[in-house]
Amino acid sequence: MCGLLFAAAWILTFFGTWENTRFVKAKPHIGLQDWKDMFRNNTYRTVLGIYICTHIAIDIVLALFVFFIDIVLMKYQYYVLVMGILLVCQILSIALFGKVAAKKGKSFPLYIALPAWAVICFIFFFFRQDTPLWALCVLAGRIAAGPAAGNLCTLCMLSDQYEVGELMTTKRLEGLYSGFITFVYKCASVIAILIIGFGLQL
Repeated sequence: MCGLLFAAAWILTFFGTWENTRFVKAKPHIGLQDWKDMFRNNTYRTVLGIYICTHIAIDIVLALFVFFIDIVLMKYQYYVLVMGILLVCQILSIALFGKVAAKKGKSFPLYIALPAWAVICFIFFFFRQDTPLWALCVLAGRIAAGPAAGNLCTLCMLSDQYEVGELMTTKRLEGLYSGFITFVYKCASVIAILIIGFGLQL
């Protein structure tokens, strides 16, 4: 069922978008100088650090959440319910933070959500097997604010770097900027999850 929902999102996106042919032009060749210019972009390097750290933290927490519910709380039969609440609340939080970001700035939701997210993660340390299900569901809904703000704000800040890069070099290199940040994040995420796997084994 989850696979169908994810597939439907991509299919609807595919059929709901199209190329604006009025602005199509030959793609510039990406050379060594373009890579140098990308790393000379101070704001891009800042966003790169924020993006990687935020998304790795999200990956680690969500990866450990299943083990926490199954091994610590012994409530694996409620995993689908708890994760469903988390994901629904995350979608609703993205809509809410989108409105906040439009008024207060793209980074403002991070200042609200990430400290609250850290506090909620700390509260989970006090959960035991006799913790009622409703408390777990409530905090699962609240913990969704961190990933929601992290995904929304970092992607919005990344899109600004295309404009900054164009101002610096007169070239729009969205593919280079987004491709590199995604590649570095995936590599870092794999290493982080691998380390956590060894830690759980120990």
